[in-house]
Amino acid sequence: MNSIRTLGDNVKVLAQDESHAILEVKDDSGEGIMTIYTPFMGVYINICDMHMQRCRSGFFLEENANVICFDYCKEGRIELETVEGGYSVLQEKQLRIDDRRHHSGQVFMPLNHFHGISIYLNVDTALQGIAAFIPQFSADIHKLKSKFCKEGVPGILKDDMVVNGIMACLYDPPANIGSDYYRLKILEMLLYLDAVEIQEGKQKETCFFLSHADKLREIHKQITENLSVHFTIRELSE
Repeated sequence: MNSIRTLGDNVKVLAQDESHAILEVKDDSGEGIMTIYTPFMGVYINICDMHMQRCRSGFFLEENANVICFDYCKEGRIELETVEGGYSVLQEKQLRIDDRRHHSGQVFMPLNHFHGISIYLNVDTALQGIAAFIPQFSADIHKLKSKFCKEGVPGILKDDMVVNGIMACLYDPPANIGSDYYRLKILEMLLYLDAVEIQEGKQKETCFFLSHADKLREIHKQITENLSVHFTIRELSE
C-alpha cells in the first residue's frame, strides 16, 4: 500500500504472508482486527471487525496520492471526525465512496462494534493491476472517482441491493475458493458502480456537528446505563 504514509501508531501487524495480512488496532475501550487481501496490484480489501467504542485514526496518505476508497457498513455504525469539526457517519447497508483526503482523527462506534469492508484503490497502479488480468476492462476508475467524489465530497449509496449482495460475498466468501473469487467480486462492483445512475440529493453522507454528536453519545450513554429508567424526550434533550 505504497500510497499510504502511515496507518497510525495504534495499529500493528499480527501476521502476514503473500495472500493476506492481519492487523490489530487497540484502544482502552477495546480492540479490532483488520484482514487485508490484495486481489490485484493496487487494490486492497480490508475486512474490519471492531469491538470497541472509540479509537484514534492515524491514517495519512502520501502527498499527491491518487486514491478512491469504498467503505461499507455491514453491521453497527461508525463516526469519523472531519476537518470541519463535525463527524461523518456510516450506517448499516451504506456504501461511502471517498478519496481519503481526510481519514484521521477521532473515530466512534456508538454501538461498541462495527463490521464492514473497505476496498482501497491506488488509482494509477490499480489500472495496471486489473489490466494484467483483463486488458479491455471497460470500467474507468478515474471516471468513477470524478462521479462519486466531486470536489473531494464523499458519495453515499444507501441500501443498494446489488452492493449489499457483493459485499456479503466479500465479507463471508465460500471456503477455500481462492483469490480469483475476490477479483471477480471487485470487477463486478466496479462495473456496477460505473453503470449505476446517481440520483441527485440522495447520495449525501450523514454528518453531525461536534456538539450534536457529543449530545447524541451522551443520550446513548444515559439510556444504556439506566435501562430500568424511562426518560422523557425533554429530559434527554437537557
